[in-house]
Amino acid sequence: MTNVRVSLGLLSTMWFCVLAVLSVTAVYAGGQTSKNKDLILTKSDGTQIRVPGSGPLANQTAQEVALGILEFDKQKKSHPPGERAVNPQVAEAIRQMAEESRNEALEQLDLTYRVAQETSGPLDTQVLKSAKENVDLLWEIMRGPPPPNLNVHTEISASTPNAMLHYCLRSDYTRNICAWHSYSLGALMPIGRYMFRVESVEAGGKAQEEEVLVLNEPTKLMILPMH
Repeated sequence: MTNVRVSLGLLSTMWFCVLAVLSVTAVYAGGQTSKNKDLILTKSDGTQIRVPGSGPLANQTAQEVALGILEFDKQKKSHPPGERAVNPQVAEAIRQMAEESRNEALEQLDLTYRVAQETSGPLDTQVLKSAKENVDLLWEIMRGPPPPNLNVHTEISASTPNAMLHYCLRSDYTRNICAWHSYSLGALMPIGRYMFRVESVEAGGKAQEEEVLVLNEPTKLMILPMH
């Protein structure tokens, strides 16, 4: 009987993941047919952002970001982030990660449009790229299987020889209140979005910073040099 319950639970999880993948695929495919259609997004403070579908500021990546956010806003009503988690702390942490990714992507989208309008220039492709990465991260959080516990084992390393690793919460980093903590391989960490800093012990070495999603049990990642 236990095996039957486990199998049904696994099938349910797999089916949710399939639906999420198909939904996101449809969203990005829909971006190809949303030309000439303005998309309206609402920020966490209630203000709205218009993503034009035509004109000099129309942009395919911006439309994909907007569609991804709109799909999340729609889906979270019936499938809220963390709904598959058994542990309430895990469910809340997943909800916070998803909302942070959603809001950060929207802020970046808002920023690139405001700057372009003020300078009469083009949209900033790097900011748009970051916004797209946040939307991709958002769906990774939504699709990923929740761990049983809030704290998970981590195996985060750097390809740089003898490098020192420090970390802080991504939310603190974006608010410029980051307090860097030393990281040791194998450490238990609460699931969340973090910024990791890799510092070479060699003189003249340049520090590298990279966002890391701690969600899987265990979370394994090697930070590679930037190119």
